[in-house]
Amino acid sequence: MFSLTPQVAELLEKELNIRCMRFPTLEAADEADQDLSDLELVLVDERMAADLLNRPEAYKALNPAATIALSYRRPEIVRTFFRAVGFPWQEQIGYLCVGASIEVLVSSVKMLLHGEVFLPKCLLENLCGEAEASAAIDPPPHGKDSACVAEARLASLTLREREVLELLAEGNSNKMIARALGIAENTVKLHVHNLTGKFGVTNRTAAARIFLHAKRAIADARG
Repeated sequence: MFSLTPQVAELLEKELNIRCMRFPTLEAADEADQDLSDLELVLVDERMAADLLNRPEAYKALNPAATIALSYRRPEIVRTFFRAVGFPWQEQIGYLCVGASIEVLVSSVKMLLHGEVFLPKCLLENLCGEAEASAAIDPPPHGKDSACVAEARLASLTLREREVLELLAEGNSNKMIARALGIAENTVKLHVHNLTGKFGVTNRTAAARIFLHAKRAIADARG
């Protein structure tokens, strides 16, 4: 890890039963006499955003199986970084607000450790605005094209996101979803937050409608 204060790192170690390692630079991590084969998360401080932007593959090389995330306090850092990093890294680098409450911080790190990319609200608002503008220009597809779009949307979801969305579409509350899946309610909230971002909408009801429409489009296409 290249971020987090010693106090927060210690708290995460206790809450999540993990081991945190702090390095001032990527080179320091490379040169350290540490076994990184079990590294699960590379958390990069916002002060190193430019370096991560210039060579994300070097950070990934620490352990290809690990998730990379940019920790931040200033929302403008996230917006600038996301636009600059481009595809495919936009889908592979997550974000962690170190100024969030400890409950949100723990839940966010849990998601990142499971390989799920968390998108912050400041970024989702921008993406939702762009999606709405695009929808106003381009009419939604029909028939086979509609089914293809629907399948692509559902394919972009992780297994856990799909489970949350299924229960959400049935009208379950966050508390009910948490109980059904055996996860914390805060974790459910983060999943819903991510789902609205992936679908380019601003609330859970709209996400559920898109999900149900996608399922119908796929079913209709298959006859």
